[in-house]
Amino acid sequence: MPLKRSSTARDYKQVWRDVIGPELGTKFVKDIRRDQIDRLHKKLGSTPYGANRALALLSRLFNVAEAWGMREMGSNPCKHVERFKERSRERYLTSAELSRLGQEIEKMLDVGEVYPEAAAAIRLLLLTGARLNEVLQARWVWVSFEKRTIRLPDSKTGKKDIFLSIEALKVLDWIKAHGRDSSSPYILPGRTPGKPLNNLSKSWRRLCKQAGLEGVRLHDLRHTAASIAAGEGASLSLI
Repeated sequence: MPLKRSSTARDYKQVWRDVIGPELGTKFVKDIRRDQIDRLHKKLGSTPYGANRALALLSRLFNVAEAWGMREMGSNPCKHVERFKERSRERYLTSAELSRLGQEIEKMLDVGEVYPEAAAAIRLLLLTGARLNEVLQARWVWVSFEKRTIRLPDSKTGKKDIFLSIEALKVLDWIKAHGRDSSSPYILPGRTPGKPLNNLSKSWRRLCKQAGLEGVRLHDLRHTAASIAAGEGASLSLI
């Protein structure tokens, strides 16, 4: 874990807590068989992507167990367990859907049904095309208003800049004025002092319901930003 990025470590812990631990956590490493792994994998068949990620983590754990002398070399029980086929899923918001989403964000802010940080996060996801964790973990010290960037010291692809349009800069100014904790080092502070906002799921589901948006994930905002850029004539390399 110390060698992994914080987001990766968090994902691994969640998979262990929700999937692997309850099924295998009390068994001896050396005694676990392929049929047990296969049965667990098939049990998760309703969520093929999650099932395959759990299998990949298990395979990694058993490789480590072999290196540590806890199993015989070459005995990884995840070998030959067939992965589920994964369908790539892309959903883009239409202009009408984006309009409804914007209207509902304003309405829910007015009556206090959505936190300012959650509203700002959704707007930044659409205006930057950034990944969810890149926005949620961003710190003010990484922001350059002069260069119009958020300089990420680490991301899924290493160091990189999130480029900020004029509208994105307005969102940052807005959150400075309306956020719950102006002393937080994070652009989007959570309810716990000193911690960032870490969960948009409830706010997003509520917004989608109010705006009549079906089958839209937060990650689809990234797809939508890329689609809009393509429609404006941006090259694939620029996008």
